[in-house]
Amino acid sequence: MDRSGTIAGDLWGGLAAMLVALPSAIASIFRLGDTGDELFLVRRGAVRILLPLGGEQEHHLATFGRGNFFGEMAFLDRAPRSANAVAYNDVELFMLSRQRFDALAGQHRHLALNLLEALARSRSACATPTPS
Repeated sequence: MDRSGTIAGDLWGGLAAMLVALPSAIASIFRLGDTGDELFLVRRGAVRILLPLGGEQEHHLATFGRGNFFGEMAFLDRAPRSANAVAYNDVELFMLSRQRFDALAGQHRHLALNLLEALARSRSACATPTPS
C-alpha cells in the first residue's frame, strides 16, 4: 500500500515516532556497559562505534552513515552495550526498542522477518573471516 493506506500509514506514523535528532556533534548515544535493547537506523549523519581502551584512548571499530543500523547486539541478546556509540556530526536516528519491535512483529510479521534477516546477514558478515 502507499502512504495513504492503512498499513503504510501505520508504518509511517510509527517511524515518525521513532525519530531521534542529535543536533550536536560528539553526542553520546550509548556507552559501554549501558543497559538498553534499542536498535538504531541512521537517517542522516554519521555515528562512530568506539571501544574504550582505558584513560582517554579508544579504538575505532566502525562508522555508520545513512541507511546503516547499529546496536543490534543488545537488541538481540539484551546484554549490556559492548562499545560506545557517538554522533560524529549532526545525526538523525530511528530508534526501535525490542518491546516496540515485538508489537510491530505482531502486526507486520513480514516486515519483522525482513528486519531479522537483515540483522542475521549483518552479524554473519562481521563474523566471516577475510582471507589473508
